[in-house]
Amino acid sequence: MRIILCYIVLRNGFFIETLIDFLKTLDMDTGVILSGIGEVEDEEVTNQHAQLRQLEDKGVVLAVNDLDHDQFMTLLEKTDIFLRTPVSDGSSSSVLEALAQKVPVVASSNNTRPDSVITYEANCVDDLESKIKDVLSRLKEYRKQIIRPIVKDTVEDEVMLLVNRFKRN
Repeated sequence: MRIILCYIVLRNGFFIETLIDFLKTLDMDTGVILSGIGEVEDEEVTNQHAQLRQLEDKGVVLAVNDLDHDQFMTLLEKTDIFLRTPVSDGSSSSVLEALAQKVPVVASSNNTRPDSVITYEANCVDDLESKIKDVLSRLKEYRKQIIRPIVKDTVEDEVMLLVNRFKRN
């Protein structure tokens, strides 16, 4: 059994229709965990929420609410692919965390994804499906090719910004 983890929010910008169309193409040996599903945030996605629930009832996906960071990292560690659907999220901390754990990432193209991320066109289910199938068919190879991202620890910089702000007031 292969596992794909995908964090989505029920609002515009997460290309939920493309995700649903992709989920309908899955083989029985691939499971998808949708994390972050909570309440519908944009009425426009109400129908997609109902479709996701139908797919969950059929056993195609497992939808879970928000996970705390430790739960998310534990689940990510056991995942074959991390799927990221929005285009407006920059490089995304969850993408960086997946790469740090050598979990292949398939993400919508937004021109800011780190090296090692396999990108697809956000509104193209055929592109998404082909990228996922390719990664699953060559999972060990993709894992070996992942370049762990170098992420600067910015806590000290952030503290100094706050200190300087309060000094001005």
